[in-house]
Amino acid sequence: EVGVVTLAEKDVPVPLQFSGRVAGFRVVEIRAQVSGVLLKREFTEGATVNVGDVLFRIDPRTYEAALARAQAQNAQAKAQLIQAEENYKRVEGLTASRVATQKALEDAIAQRDGARAAVLTTQADVDTARLNIEFTTVRAPVKGPTSLVSPAEGTLIQAQQTLLTTITQLDPAYVNFTFTDGELRALGEIDRANDQMFNPDKVKVELQFGDGSTYPHTGTVDTHSRPVDQRTGTILTRAVFPNGESGLLPGQFVRVNLTGI
Repeated sequence: EVGVVTLAEKDVPVPLQFSGRVAGFRVVEIRAQVSGVLLKREFTEGATVNVGDVLFRIDPRTYEAALARAQAQNAQAKAQLIQAEENYKRVEGLTASRVATQKALEDAIAQRDGARAAVLTTQADVDTARLNIEFTTVRAPVKGPTSLVSPAEGTLIQAQQTLLTTITQLDPAYVNFTFTDGELRALGEIDRANDQMFNPDKVKVELQFGDGSTYPHTGTVDTHSRPVDQRTGTILTRAVFPNGESGLLPGQFVRVNLTGI
C-alpha cells in the first residue's frame, strides 16, 4: 500500500512570542481640590474602591461660612437690582414726559446694568462656595485598588498639593512588549495584504504566565510607538486585555503570543 497526500496551498499563521509586562490601565493620583483639616478616611488602605465611593472628608465649616456670606451678598445684590429697575422705569417715564433729562436716564440705565452684573457676580460666588463644600468630600473617580499610604486624620491638606492616595485601574489591563525594527518590517511584508497591521479582527494576543498557565481571555494589539528606542533599537507595543477578575497585576511578567498574522 502507498499512502497518498493531496497538497493544497493555504495561509499558515506565523506564531510570535515576546516578553511582556503588565501595566495598569490608569494610575490616578487623588488630591484634594480645597485645603483644610482631614476629618476622616472612609476606606481601608489598599482596599479596592468603586467609582463614586467616598474616600476622604475635609472639614467643611470654613466653606459653609463662605457660602452663607456669598448668599447674603447675592440677596443684597438682588435687592439693589429691584431698586435700580424701579428707578429706571420711573426715570424713563419722566424722560418721555420731558421732566427728566437725558443724562438722568443714562445714569439710571448704567445703575440698572451695574446691578444686574452684581447679581451675576454674587451668584457665581455662591456657585463657587457650593462647589468648595462639595469638594470637601473626596470621591473615587475610577475603580481599583488604593495605595497603602495616605495622610493621617487631622493632617492639614493643601489643595492640589497633598497626595491623598493613588488608585490603579486594573480593568482593562495593558501589556507592554517590544520587538525590533527588523521584525516590524518582516511582519509588514508578511501582512502586506491587510490595510492595518495587527488588525484586531484577525490578530489575537494570548498571555502565558511564568508557571506555564494561560490567561483565559485573549486581547488585541492597541497601538505601537512610531520612533525606535535609540538605546535598545526596539519598538514599544501595547496590547489590551479584559481584566474583570483582576487576574493581571501591574508589573507582572508574562509571555505574549501573537496569532493570526
